[in-house]
Amino acid sequence: MTGLITASAVEDELIFGNASSEKRHSFTGHFTEAYTGGLREPARRMLPYSSAHWEGGTCSFRMRVNPVEQNYFTVRLFGDETDRNNILFL
Repeated sequence: MTGLITASAVEDELIFGNASSEKRHSFTGHFTEAYTGGLREPARRMLPYSSAHWEGGTCSFRMRVNPVEQNYFTVRLFGDETDRNNILFL
């Protein structure tokens, strides 16, 4: 018998660009902006420090996790990004 895949409840959800959701998660952003993204959903983009440099905005936030189970962090991208910069998670 193979392992069973079971759905688990979402432990926490942060909606970037939604002020109340960001406040609940102690969100802080430096060189970021909230905007209306794909499908007219709230979103947030990281802005470059200058046009000649690849580094840009940063953000931090707190998420609730399950201390005894495997936790996953998912970022949904719409796909209309116009540059080749990458997101770095630390």
